[in-house]
Amino acid sequence: MRRFTQPETPTVDTEYAASARAIYNQELQALLYKTWQEPAADQVPNRALTVRITYVLERSGAILSTRIVGPSGNGAMDQSASRLQAALSRFAPVPAELEAPFTFTVTLGLD
Repeated sequence: MRRFTQPETPTVDTEYAASARAIYNQELQALLYKTWQEPAADQVPNRALTVRITYVLERSGAILSTRIVGPSGNGAMDQSASRLQAALSRFAPVPAELEAPFTFTVTLGLD
């Protein structure tokens, strides 16, 4: 009688994947901060405000969805985040070591 065995399921090296995720996140955040046009200082007197935006990317880096998940409550700050969302349609492709769709959240803050 012939016996069939299931092929072993490949496991992802979690340390390598975590490193790839950290590097990719840094690249994405650098691009977002480079693209983001901060609101004028007089429009945001509380410089400690932040806005959080979540992006979902397909393997190619194209943006599947984006939404503000943590508004600042300041109109100028939140509008600048909305403009950032509209400014980009794609990022660099998601590395093969990471699952797609790929979800990440960036926190934009003023200096």
